[in-house]
Amino acid sequence: MFFLFIFLFIFSIFCIDTPHPMMRLFFLLIIPLLYYYKREFDSCLARYSKNPKALMTLFVIVIFALTLRIGHTTYRLSKSSYNMEDIAHVHLRAIPLLFVQHKNPYSEPIDHYPVESSKGTVDYAALKYPPLGMFYYAPFVALFGDKGIYVGNALLYFFVAFLIYQGLLVFSRFHAYLGLLFFLASDFYFRLAMNRGTNDFLPTICMLLGMIALKQNKSTASGFMFGLSLLAKQFPVGVVLMICLFQKHWRVVLVSGLVFCVGVFPFLIWDHKGFIENVVIFNLVRPVRGSSILQNFSQPLQIVIPLVGIILVGLLAFLGNWQKLFRITQGWFFLVVAFLIFLLTSKMTPYHYFVWVLPFLILYFISPSQDSEENPTKNVC
Repeated sequence: MFFLFIFLFIFSIFCIDTPHPMMRLFFLLIIPLLYYYKREFDSCLARYSKNPKALMTLFVIVIFALTLRIGHTTYRLSKSSYNMEDIAHVHLRAIPLLFVQHKNPYSEPIDHYPVESSKGTVDYAALKYPPLGMFYYAPFVALFGDKGIYVGNALLYFFVAFLIYQGLLVFSRFHAYLGLLFFLASDFYFRLAMNRGTNDFLPTICMLLGMIALKQNKSTASGFMFGLSLLAKQFPVGVVLMICLFQKHWRVVLVSGLVFCVGVFPFLIWDHKGFIENVVIFNLVRPVRGSSILQNFSQPLQIVIPLVGIILVGLLAFLGNWQKLFRITQGWFFLVVAFLIFLLTSKMTPYHYFVWVLPFLILYFISPSQDSEENPTKNVC
């Protein structure tokens, strides 16, 4: 059973890392299998957690993997940034524009993206992301130049590792080491941070902190972190807030909305037209991304499928009022399912967006379910 557990996780990492959009549909097989065998997996991990040799072996492997990642990070920071993605370059252009030249990055042509429409070609040329990324990366860029993006991401990367470790330590050191190893073993997640400089780690870590606070019934703190996540990127926390709305976590939604409004207010006053066009309208009219499974469907279906995905997530969230399985505060299962539904049906899904899923998938894989704790299954390993 333990080998099936390892196989399913490795297969999950493959589905996250693959550049072929249709291969991600294998999640539709992985998640039901994981859910079906969850009690057996939990019992198996509980047995291994009491084995001193298994614990020591895992500890040695984790130290080795952590050493490799720290060494790779140090090596990467000494090299050029030729693999940096456009999203990092956009922030590198926006930061001096705002903090040195005192110009509005939502009004300046720093990121040309022409979109065909019935009215002709419209060029959305300004910053297309909420403002928190600029403020987060600015001190690192000021100190380290373009490598500041990588320094900022390295801190986020190891902080996510720490949160996973701490979140699983409540069950046992074995669970915590295994979760940490799974995270460190994902080369895809590391490459995005240290080769491409994507900013998806900032909203993900804010959302992870918000979920931890929500599970501890700290609604105000949760809303604050969700608001910061929304200020870093429109998604993934937009999906979480929709679930919170349907499940009547009013304070969470209210606080997150207030934090977001306070954060964007100066830019709306500065140039509301530029901000709305590039941050809101652009994401509604932009074409289907090449790494979305929707590229394989006709144009009408490219409109219908995302709506179906959003409706399905909303319906499951609404059912969570009666079914414990779909409550956002009960385990990590529903959050993983909701993200996958959104990512598999969205037109705005480049494959690196699947980094949103990895921390929550690890926590679901390894955290014992309430049912497993109440009704343990013996001798399944």
